[in-house]
Amino acid sequence: MKTCRDCSEVKTERDFDATGYINKDGVKTYKPVCKQCRAKNIRVKYRSDDEFRRKILVESSRTRIKNKDSIAEYKKQHYIENKSEILANNAEYRAKNKEAIATRLKERRKSQPEKFREWYKTDYNKNRDAYKARAKAWSKLNRDKCNKSVSNWSKNNPDKNAAKRAKRRSKELNATPVWADFAVIGTIYSEAKMMTDTTGTPYEVDHVIPLQNKNVCGLHVEANLQVITRDSNRVKSNKFKG
Repeated sequence: MKTCRDCSEVKTERDFDATGYINKDGVKTYKPVCKQCRAKNIRVKYRSDDEFRRKILVESSRTRIKNKDSIAEYKKQHYIENKSEILANNAEYRAKNKEAIATRLKERRKSQPEKFREWYKTDYNKNRDAYKARAKAWSKLNRDKCNKSVSNWSKNNPDKNAAKRAKRRSKELNATPVWADFAVIGTIYSEAKMMTDTTGTPYEVDHVIPLQNKNVCGLHVEANLQVITRDSNRVKSNKFKG
């Protein structure tokens, strides 16, 4: 048995860290402060001493990099062996800290938009059906809020909304090939909006070869799009002079 120097409690030798030395009598020696008190002291110093905290973080980072594979394997095995308990604890934590978690995620999205978008894209591709099911269920329960959100987005993004409508229309007409470059198509619709905002005259994106015509049917691709005034687009309609 051994008495801790800090808490003065009598504990077993297993409650103390070994010093690594053996005394002259051949007996293994232990540190004077128990493991519990040492951990408490380290936490206090970590919070109050910036230099100590920096050293700990640097050393922890080096250890994680050096033992990346073994740490990953340990975590994987630990999760398999304690899956039900871990899931229960996670669910309980989320239920108790719902608002705090939402706040942290919101701040993270603002501070790391690119990283968050990449994570969301990867997660969405892995769980596409689950995302769609949640979105569908939410829209049913929040129909008015959903309609208002869509309406506001359409008003604030007329160019993107126009591109979306054209894409839907062309899809219905089987006019969009798999090789269409939607990034370039989007910039064309943005150009129409910019010209409208700059000149005050409404501009629209027109299909040079109409999607619907008695003699020809064009494609919804970047090479078949042009920016013209709304009046010119109305006059042209779906006419085509070959």
